[in-house]
Amino acid sequence: MANQFNSPENTSTYVINPEDAKECARSLLQDRLVTKEMGGVFPAAFEPSPGQMVLDLACGSGGWVLDVARTYPTTDIIGVDISQKMIRYAQAQAGILHLLNASFQVMDILKPLQFPENAFQFVNARFLSSFMPKGAWLHLLQECLRVTQPGGVIRLTDCEAPFSTSSTHEQIFALMKYAGQLDGKSFGPEGGMHGITLLLIQFLRDIGLTNIQRHAYALDYSHGTEAHEPNYQNFMMTFSLMAPWFVKMGVITKEEFERLHNQASVEMQQPDFHGTLFFLSAWGTKPANS
Repeated sequence: MANQFNSPENTSTYVINPEDAKECARSLLQDRLVTKEMGGVFPAAFEPSPGQMVLDLACGSGGWVLDVARTYPTTDIIGVDISQKMIRYAQAQAGILHLLNASFQVMDILKPLQFPENAFQFVNARFLSSFMPKGAWLHLLQECLRVTQPGGVIRLTDCEAPFSTSSTHEQIFALMKYAGQLDGKSFGPEGGMHGITLLLIQFLRDIGLTNIQRHAYALDYSHGTEAHEPNYQNFMMTFSLMAPWFVKMGVITKEEFERLHNQASVEMQQPDFHGTLFFLSAWGTKPANS
């Protein structure tokens, strides 16, 4: 059976094949990096109540869900993702770790969420902008509002392209932004930033959340830092996995991108390499009278 992601009729909005085994490994690596930089699985002022439920959208290989399940054994956590391979991996990990409070479902979050109203105390969504068409955000957030209980919290976390001292990395990130504009995912001006971090708070306001808060993070992955090697692995896998999308969008040839990918690997391993990834987390509360 042909892989749907690669079929001519494919209408997937994903820039990376979600069924690729390398994406499973990359997703888990990214979860660990981001959760560590954020200082934990939840905002500092939030604590899930025993017996309540938590939802993670586009959970990937389940890293965040498993971390929550370990930390809060009396809270039930559900992760959903479009990838069957990701969900199988996450379910297997939950079984190996005996985390009976963690469960996973295959689900396309661009369609109505298959949960009842007011089911969750906390809804988490990290780095959705890579596959979310601009016009799909409002519908998804309305669905998030529907399944969040009054007094519950919805949190969005996303990032702009990193920047570094590597000229080749900057070329690849520029291609990423340009391809995102062509693919209808960018909110920024032509030639500018992706723009998603400028809108996270507005998204939460638009669905009527209150007590909206935010926290910005700067992940330093310069050579010699603790984050350098895992980010090197993350970016090299990301670049490789995004290559078919770049070619599909017509922003570069396969051969030219391979050259850039090899050069980016060399430059990131230089002792004078410096890089920073900025990302923003924003969250708000569903009013009690909703």
